[in-house]
Amino acid sequence: MAAHCAGGIRRGAESERSLDSSQQNQWKKAAAEAAAKLVEDGMIVGLGTGSTATYFVNALAKRVAHEHLHISGIPTSQKTAALARSLKIPLSTFAAHTQIDLTVDGADEVERGTLYLIKGHGGALLREKIVAAASKRMAIVVDETKLVDRLSGTFVIDGKNVSISPSIGIALFHADVTSAEMILEQADLAMYRAKAAGRKCYRWYAAGPAAAQAGRT
Repeated sequence: MAAHCAGGIRRGAESERSLDSSQQNQWKKAAAEAAAKLVEDGMIVGLGTGSTATYFVNALAKRVAHEHLHISGIPTSQKTAALARSLKIPLSTFAAHTQIDLTVDGADEVERGTLYLIKGHGGALLREKIVAAASKRMAIVVDETKLVDRLSGTFVIDGKNVSISPSIGIALFHADVTSAEMILEQADLAMYRAKAAGRKCYRWYAAGPAAAQAGRT
């Protein structure tokens, strides 16, 4: 596992420094571009989800276009898949490739010393874990703002403590499901509906604009 770090807005009580978002985004971009250099011709590449992973996908697309890299990407979310397609990164699935050479993703928190992580605040945890488990190498790209002394679910934003709560999407295997990718897509859709509904919600997948069943965790 590799981490590329730069950094510093306030996160919990970890840092007293404050950065504007443009400076933080510059550091995210630099870290993501460094991670893109890890990709080699012929690789199957896991494409992460989140703001830093978005910078990585953009940097990778430039290498594919300018250096004529021959790679295939396996995305961890529908959002990442759409971005990769728009940038002309070839995509594949686990039906074609059961092992991934390298996955690059971000993290919500990284504990100093142990390098333990918290991931999934962006709502793509299931796919992220599946792709990570199938990867020979996993590069976690973060800036300094994600480094903490102890993992927790609390953030400080504009001087206020903000706690993380779950949003859960549920999809069941049934006769109309023809592949693992299809059921993951349905779970993604249900999860985004849960996120839109507010805190501590879950949604069952159902076709159409609204989920058939809903509830709170």
